[in-house]
Parts: sequence; C-alpha cells; structure tokens
Amino acid sequence: MEAQVVGYVKKDEMFPGLVDAFIAACRTGLPVHRRPGHSTFSGAHTGTTVDVLAQRRRLQEGVILEARKKIKNAIRREIEVEDDDETAELYRGAAAEAREELRSARAALAQIEADAKVPTTTGPFDALTHVIVPAMARLKMSGGVLSQEEVQALEAIIPSFSMELRSGKWWAIATVRINTVEGVADLGPFEWAISGRARGTARVAAQLDTVPDVGAASRRRLFGDLVRSGRVTEDAATILRNAPFVQLPYLVLHSVRGEELPQWMGEEWREPRFVSWIVSIYTDPKFRWMNNGMYATVSYSRQFAATFAAKQEEFTVSDLAECAPIPRASAYHQMTRPSSTKYSKIRPFEPTLELVGVLPTGIHRHVMRGCKCVCGQVASIVTHVPEVPRDLLCDCGRMLDTERFGLDAAVRFPEEYKLLRLPFDECVDELTDRVAAQRDVPGAVGRRLMLLSDLLEDGATDLRIATALGGKGTSQSTLLGKLEQFGWLRRSDTRPAIWTYTDEGRAQAARFAADG
Repeated sequence: MEAQVVGYVKKDEMFPGLVDAFIAACRTGLPVHRRPGHSTFSGAHTGTTVDVLAQRRRLQEGVILEARKKIKNAIRREIEVEDDDETAELYRGAAAEAREELRSARAALAQIEADAKVPTTTGPFDALTHVIVPAMARLKMSGGVLSQEEVQALEAIIPSFSMELRSGKWWAIATVRINTVEGVADLGPFEWAISGRARGTARVAAQLDTVPDVGAASRRRLFGDLVRSGRVTEDAATILRNAPFVQLPYLVLHSVRGEELPQWMGEEWREPRFVSWIVSIYTDPKFRWMNNGMYATVSYSRQFAATFAAKQEEFTVSDLAECAPIPRASAYHQMTRPSSTKYSKIRPFEPTLELVGVLPTGIHRHVMRGCKCVCGQVASIVTHVPEVPRDLLCDCGRMLDTERFGLDAAVRFPEEYKLLRLPFDECVDELTDRVAAQRDVPGAVGRRLMLLSDLLEDGATDLRIATALGGKGTSQSTLLGKLEQFGWLRRSDTRPAIWTYTDEGRAQAARFAADG
C-alpha cells in the first residue's frame, strides 16, 4: 500500500531524546514489569530475548492438536470395526489415553497462561548493566546513524516504541528491557516530547475537520491518474496525493483529464481563476518542492511574529519578548528579507515582516511591522505550500504581492486555507519549549563562561570575556546572547556593552560550580 506522509522526525534528535527520557524516568520513577519465563543472553554485538514460556506454550499446543487427532482417529476406527468387540475395545482404550493426554496438556497450558501474567514490581531488584549501559551510551552518541547489528540489538532492548501526535506536537512512547538477576524486566512505558512540533502534513491536517477523507485507495488512484495524464510530474502528483486539502488533486485532474468534480466540493474551490492558478502550479514541468512528498512546513516563530504584528502598528524584538521567550533574536530581523536555505528543493520563506527603521539606542533597535494586504489588514496566515509562493495570506483570502507572482489580484483562497494559521498560544508554547530545551544543555563553553564570577560579578565586555575563555575578539557574542535569553546574564545599553549576572544566573553558576 502507498503510505501517506504525515510528518517528519529527525533521527539524530530521536535517539538522544530516548536516552535522556529513560534516565529522567529512572530518576523520578517508572513502572517495572517482570517477564516470567523470559531469559536474556548477550553476544558480542547483540542482546537476544528468549521467551521460554512461549516455547512451552507452543509445545503444549502441539500436544493438544495431536491428542485431538488421536481421539478422532480412534473413534472412527472403533466405528469401522464395531462387529469386532476385541479390536473395538483397543480403540476405545486408545481414545481414553488420548483424552487423558488432552486433559493434561490443557492443564499445563492453563498453568503457562497463569505464569505469563506480568506482575508489577514494587520492591527493589538487582539489574545487570553489561548490556543496557553500553547500548544507551551508543544511542546517545550515534547521531542517528546505527549499523544493522545495532538496530537488531536495539529491537531486543526496546520491545515497544510508538509515536503520537498531540496538539500539533509529536510524543514518543517506549519501554526498555533489561536483565536482572532473576530474569527479564520491562521498564516503562515512559514518554518524551520530540524536539520541535509536527511541521508536516499531519500538523495541517489535524485542523482540517471540514475536509472529507477520501481514503487511501482514492489517493492512490488519483496519483496514478495524474501521472498517466502526462502533464503532472511524479513529484507534483506525490504532493497532491499527500496534501490535506483533498480538493487539490481533483481540481488538477478535472483540468488535465476532464473528470467531473466531486459534488461535495464547495463553490470557492470551483472558482475558475483559482482553479487556473492551482493547475498552473502543479502542471509546471519544472515543479520542485520538498523531499518525500511533504506538502507543508510551518514556522512557529514566523506565525508568532505575524499574529503579534496584526495587533501592533510597530514593534521591536524586545516587544515580542514580552509575549514569549525569544530563542534567537536575529531570526526576527531575518524575517524582513527572503530567507536562505541549504535544501535545494525547498523554496526559501518570503518576508514575514517589514523593516521600518532603527532606533538610536537599545539592545534590539530594529523597528518592524507586519506586511499589509491591499485590503489594509496585516497578512497574518503564514503558510509554506506550493500554491502560496508569497508564504502569507490575509484573512480576506488574498495572497500578498500577487502581481509579482503572476496571480490574478481578484483570486481569493478558499476559507479552509485560514486553518493553516497556527494558534497563537501554541506558538508561544513551542518557543517556550525551545528556550527550555536550550537551557538544559548550555554546552561546555557556556558552563565555563558562567563560572567567570570574577568578571561577571563586576561586569565585563565581550572582549574581556573572550580573552578569559581563550577566544579572539568578540567570538563569544552569540553565546552571550543565548545566555541572555536564558535570563542568566544581563547586558547594558552602553557601548561597549557590559555583561553581568542576573540573580538567576548567579544561582545557576553556583549550581555549575557544585557539579564540578
């Protein structure tokens, strides 16, 4: 079956996250289930779990099957020789023996099922760490790359793993299997939020309860019909198949093959100028978009800025920071110009904000505002999909800068496109999570910097701090800015800037010093 792409997770974030979540769960407490009848042995590279109870179960099931055959055959033979009482008696005896075997096997199977119940352990137990500790260390340092042998070993020590999408964010759930002196135990389940929220089709589709589900079979058929038309490339057909707006492939197929549009399709989707625009995008022989059929990606920071801009005439990054933590202040300055990307297939984001001017003083001096539509409103729907090359839609349904992209200015996107706008609270939560995650791992240089108490108690410039760390010039400026975002350091408005501890930073430095 053709699979639908629903989201993307970076494996180099997944594996270290599993290890960190397992360690945290062990510290705070997690369920422990013994596996009766299981034994685990380890080789040079792999750990293998043997389910002894399952082997015993299969053995007894085989005995039961054979006993039933014996009973059936004995009864049939007894009927065949009913005139020979002596022979018939022999067959009756054979049937009785087989019935006794059947009763014994059933009793043994019932005992096996009773033994198979997984008890929860509440008391202490002794774990053997010669397998689990090296395995977790390898996962932590893997960078998301594992050999086939390591994957097999991973399957042995992590018997269950799944992912769930909750409120636009991926969560992973797993259990870990370990050796104990008394056999095997499963630890968990435990869960952890995967870095970043769902940025793919799933995040968009989660909000589109007004769009019908045509099913996987219909999507596969649409894909085949689009490619066979000769006017739609496989890349474009893949995007159309995965698009949460199921109207899109029908619009293109209607144009290239003359097929009737579904009755459930609304009038906004049938508007001729809008249809013409969609067809021109997806029948372009040079169509290029994201890898693996990913229809949409979202930017929480851009959507946060656009929603904020819709409520403010002008503002600075400092104003943004009053509503949510700012993971990287320079990112908002970059939103005033087209972004760059290292991925050749992904179109760079168009500007989300406009630069108004620069204040004479202050840490964040750039003054910005939202990008306005011809209707006078700030365009606050940030979306990165093929048919919206400007990456901004207005609540009136128009895309900005239509003339530059060759779109008729009268075209309005259907009402469902408004659902591409991420909720403001969710954006704030995501930005808060990012800053919290960065605080957990300040890095070795960041720790060293925070321990410069002789300098930071009285205040020091970038140059003095860089010199103390063995750097050159102002090479530590980015790190200082990050520690400022954490709320650990404070920067003066003077030139050059003077850095000092905040109260929280002073306490954090004391914790680093205590940890050695």
